[in-house]
Amino acid sequence: MCNQPDAVADHAAVERFLAAGQIDRDTWHDGIGYPLEALGTLNAASGELLISRLPVKGWREVEVLAALTTASARSALRAGFDAAGPARLEIGLALLRWLPELLSEAERTDLVCRAIEQARGGDGLDAALEAAQAWHPAAVMNALWQSLLHQDATVVVNVAALLHYLLGLTEAPFDLSRRTDFLRFASDEAGERTAALDQLRMHMGFDQVCERPHE
Repeated sequence: MCNQPDAVADHAAVERFLAAGQIDRDTWHDGIGYPLEALGTLNAASGELLISRLPVKGWREVEVLAALTTASARSALRAGFDAAGPARLEIGLALLRWLPELLSEAERTDLVCRAIEQARGGDGLDAALEAAQAWHPAAVMNALWQSLLHQDATVVVNVAALLHYLLGLTEAPFDLSRRTDFLRFASDEAGERTAALDQLRMHMGFDQVCERPHE
C-alpha cells in the first residue's frame, strides 16, 4: 500500500476498489480476485477504511488484507478466521498460503487434514494438495495416506503422486514420468493396488503413519 501522507481517507477510491472486486459466476469460477494493483493508490487512511469495509468472507478478502501488511489488516484477518462459519476452511487455507504465521501449528494441521478429507475430484483437490505440500507434519501425512484408501480415483492418483514427492521419491509433486506408477493406486485390480500401497507404506514408516487426534 502506498504510504501517502494524507490523513483523510479517500472514500471514492475505496468505493472504486470494492466495486472492481464485485464478482459474478464467471469471475468466481475463474478465480479472479480484487485488483491488488489498485492498493498502491490508497493512502494509509484509505487503507484503514478499506479494512473496515471488507468483511472476510473467503480467499479473495484474505488476499487483499494480506497484501496491505498492516497490523490492523492482520487483526482483521485473525478476527475473520475466528468468526468464520462455513467459510472457515477456505479462509484458513488462504491464510496458510499468504500469511501462515497468523495460524498456530495445530490450526494449520487441522485445516490441511480437513481439506484432504473433504477433497473430491475437481472440488477442493488443488487447494488441499497445495496446502499439504506447504505443511505436512505426521498427522497430515497420515490424512494423505487415509485418502489413498477411501477417496475417488482422481484424488487417489494425485495424492499418491504428492506422497512420493514429500517422501523424496520423486522430484515434482506430480512426476509425469511416474504416472503409470501412480495409476496403480486407483487400479481396479485389487492385487495391483495392494502391492502399490504396501510398497508406499514401507517408505512412509510407522512413525509417520499415526492416527489423527480425535476432537
